[in-house]
Amino acid sequence: MVKIGFVVGVLWILCTGGCVHKASAGRLVRVGDAHDTITHAQSFYNAGEIDAAIAMLQNFVDSKAYDPSHDKAYELIVEWLLQLNRRAQAKSIASYFLANHQASHSAQKIIDLFDESLQHLPLAAPDKSLEQMSEHPIMD
Repeated sequence: MVKIGFVVGVLWILCTGGCVHKASAGRLVRVGDAHDTITHAQSFYNAGEIDAAIAMLQNFVDSKAYDPSHDKAYELIVEWLLQLNRRAQAKSIASYFLANHQASHSAQKIIDLFDESLQHLPLAAPDKSLEQMSEHPIMD
């Protein structure tokens, strides 16, 4: 039988490279992973490689147990997808995040990203049938 103190002591491990691990959903996660991955993805984004940046972050969040340090990655994925007008994909990722992590501080930020993106959508062209009706007024 494993003693509780031993288990708690094992949860925090300092590796030889100076990186700290912590337990997340029963797995050890390197704390610097999220920050490093986000920084690397932002470099791709700044170089105009938006799809590569999105793929990097998507792979990261899909391959790691959820940790609140991943929230920024979700924000960036949604933001960049909306910039590329890939609303269905952005909505799918946002829906997943909001359904599973609604207590996160990033939940409101992701909602705000959709609100902002709606303000930048072009107005729909007028309906032709309405135009035709105005050209041919109904006489009484």
